[in-house]
Amino acid sequence: MKRPAVLVFGEIIWDVYPDRSCIGGAPLNFAAHFVRQGGRAGLLSAVGRDALGAPALNFLAENGVDTRFVGQTDYPTGRCDVTLSEAGIPSYYVVPDVAYDHIPADPSLPEAVREAGYDVLCFGTLAQRGESRAALELFLEKGSFRHIFCDVNLRPDCYDAGSVDNCLSYATLLKISDEEEPLLRQVAGYLPEGAPLEDAPDVLFASHPQLEAVILTQGAEGATLYRRDAAPLSIPAAPARVVSTVGAGDSFGAAWLYHYLSGDGPLACLEAAAKRAAFVVGHSEAVPGEPCAVQSPVS
Repeated sequence: MKRPAVLVFGEIIWDVYPDRSCIGGAPLNFAAHFVRQGGRAGLLSAVGRDALGAPALNFLAENGVDTRFVGQTDYPTGRCDVTLSEAGIPSYYVVPDVAYDHIPADPSLPEAVREAGYDVLCFGTLAQRGESRAALELFLEKGSFRHIFCDVNLRPDCYDAGSVDNCLSYATLLKISDEEEPLLRQVAGYLPEGAPLEDAPDVLFASHPQLEAVILTQGAEGATLYRRDAAPLSIPAAPARVVSTVGAGDSFGAAWLYHYLSGDGPLACLEAAAKRAAFVVGHSEAVPGEPCAVQSPVS
């Protein structure tokens, strides 16, 4: 069987903590975790010609992620300032107008991606906040993908009705957290405020005929898989000692998608995803297994 291969569109960001700087960004985390599951992943993004651009490319290469579609720009490499609560819950300030906001809409890219063997596209909302939305829409309109996986990843001031609509209108596989779903319905208007969370998947299936599955993650409460014409399937969260939840959702999505594309059953996909997320929350790094790369001073 051919290895599952995904092209992940979006941000490369250095997560800057008070005492260290770690490579991150949901698409980068997702791609690295997908490779660690056994798949093949390429990243479509951009970095700056600065002190953080080269280490980002090195990290991707060292973790087996295809970098041929990562461009270099005169804008600074992406950065996000992260603070953690006592419970390890992160809050973010995502720095605007950085390299991944300026991914070029190159008309030759869809064909190059096809030739590279990527037939699954993964994306979220953050990298759509700037000029890069045109590059994503080029793929959505001109690309030929077996599946489109969207993890909405709603960050304050980094999404709007257009970026949400691209997720809901094109995704065949959709991942939403219970924290994000009220914001998603507020923007997209598919449910009124106060309607039960469990109603969301059926309403989304009815209004978006291309949608095949919705994964609803609920942190320590576990996750539920909703499919067309099938009963929901829920699992509890895997036991974990929580150090940080940064990257947990990315690892969950990557593991679930890898096993889904590999033809595994719905329960096996959820269990593999929960196991991977439990491993990640026990570490400070979003992609554990490599030292947290410190490239400070980052001011």
